[in-house]
Amino acid sequence: YTVTSTLEDNSIKKFNVSGTNYFNNQSRGWVGAVDLWVGNYNNVIVIEEYGWIHEYNSEGELVFSFSISDVGADREGLLLLPQSVAINSEDQIIVADQGNKLLQFYKPTEFTNAVHTAFQAYQDGDEELAQENWEYSLEYATIFDLAHEGLGDAYVRQDNYEDALYHYQLASYNEGISNTFWQIRQTWMEQNLETVMLILAI
Repeated sequence: YTVTSTLEDNSIKKFNVSGTNYFNNQSRGWVGAVDLWVGNYNNVIVIEEYGWIHEYNSEGELVFSFSISDVGADREGLLLLPQSVAINSEDQIIVADQGNKLLQFYKPTEFTNAVHTAFQAYQDGDEELAQENWEYSLEYATIFDLAHEGLGDAYVRQDNYEDALYHYQLASYNEGISNTFWQIRQTWMEQNLETVMLILAI
């Protein structure tokens, strides 16, 4: 894994031994990223020198961002000049802040816990638990695209293409929309093939 502070987009990369980047070249990023850490769910945490923290999923897609920069408030927990980031076994984010000469610890929120549980459940093949946690996360952020994509994936595995299409459309996930629409059309054709052939024959 690498991070490049001078790039606005594609600032994080995941290489194999032959130099192929597994992350999308269009991965959203910001100038100033100085360090990253791979978390407990194959998620990637990136810290910026300006006090922003970004989380990406295992495919390099941005999950969420938040700022804890010190803008003159001089309050505990705010970052002045962060230089390094890590995550411990309790899923706490640890930031080494050169400006304040402190190690800052941040606990995950209920929303974050739901997202991470959904990540893990999806990796473990527990579709029911993943769906439950994506639905729970939407109670905090109703327009959270990643949750709608996750729900769409869960419905696809249940062969419920109508509900999958609905959530993919909410997330504007074009690939999912195209695939589920094709499945819905295919199912309709299979169920109505005799009628269609009869009409054509007439």
